[in-house]
Amino acid sequence: MSRRSSLVCAFCAVGMLALPSLARGGGYQYALIGQPSLLGTPLAFSVSMNGQGVVAFIALQSGFMTVLRGSGGALATVAVDDPDAGDTIGAATSIDEALAVAFAGTTAGVAGVYVAEAGAAPVALYDAGGPLKAFGDPALNGAGEVVFRATDDLDRTRIAIGDGSAPAATIADETLGTLGIPVSLNSSGATAFTVTTAGGVTQVVRGSRSGITPIADDGETSGLCCISGSPTVDDAGVVAFAARRDAGIGPPAAAILEGSGGGLAIVVDELGPFQALTRPIINAAGRVAFLGTLDSGEQGIWTGANPVKDKVIQTGDTLFGLPVTSVLLGGFNAGGQVAFGATLDDGSLLGKSVVVRADPTPEPASGAAALAAAAALASVRRIRASGTPR
Repeated sequence: MSRRSSLVCAFCAVGMLALPSLARGGGYQYALIGQPSLLGTPLAFSVSMNGQGVVAFIALQSGFMTVLRGSGGALATVAVDDPDAGDTIGAATSIDEALAVAFAGTTAGVAGVYVAEAGAAPVALYDAGGPLKAFGDPALNGAGEVVFRATDDLDRTRIAIGDGSAPAATIADETLGTLGIPVSLNSSGATAFTVTTAGGVTQVVRGSRSGITPIADDGETSGLCCISGSPTVDDAGVVAFAARRDAGIGPPAAAILEGSGGGLAIVVDELGPFQALTRPIINAAGRVAFLGTLDSGEQGIWTGANPVKDKVIQTGDTLFGLPVTSVLLGGFNAGGQVAFGATLDDGSLLGKSVVVRADPTPEPASGAAALAAAAALASVRRIRASGTPR
């Protein structure tokens, strides 16, 4: 793909000057990753993050779709499209621990799943020169594998996995039903997605090279309905997803649920302070972050059912000195860092778009623990002052 690094980096430098790079609030410190609103608009669902807290996203900059990467300083340009040359970039990213970013796109008109690092040309792991023809929605893991959707010569959709060294293995195809989007891939090569059957039943499944494991469905006897969005999977194989609970798993209510192939557990439901719940992301350690809307109308991101203790960010909060008007969850790693996109009210018609990483701050010591620590420090100081051996 063609690269316009000097153009993009010049705009990135301007973008990083307009707001402070850090903000604090509640239990988090917020790092400004990028301000695409000075250049264009970040694509919905394009934000991803690795275990080190490095964030990747796609933005429209100066008329070019651009894949960017950053962790709070200067942004690195990973790839830039050039439609005139047949080079395009899709609408989603995934970043691994080696800072490689995966995305679907075309180069010289050839569709594929590409992996790129800043300063190097994107490399096609799989492209239309093989049995697969159209590609989308890649997700990387730390082992160098990528899972993605593609269509074959007969226009049948598949979910496939591979590392580029051999033909991609098919995890599922349309014989199961209409396939949803696999947005995560764990360290063992397992992903999660939905399958909607010809009868209209939506299933949540976990899939890998070794087969498919049913997690839940919204059939008439399941106690669930309205499974929505894309499920995610952690390193232990536990899958988190959004659905409405009808009966049998508690009182009727929308909920975020998790399971690994047996019973289901409720992460959070709308019987408490929430009126809507969606987009759960389960991290490698098994914690779940989600988008929610409170009964009072504020939208935000939480990591549990307590709207105060578990809040990451919500509309109406002040971020970098400006009110938050919308948020979109992008990533949640095992260290508890949360990547998200947000719109801030700067008085303009569309507002200011930002990509942010929330870093959890240590909880302050309890009163008793703080007093004990102070007493111990005072004792050490007295001993040192008296010359008594330690």
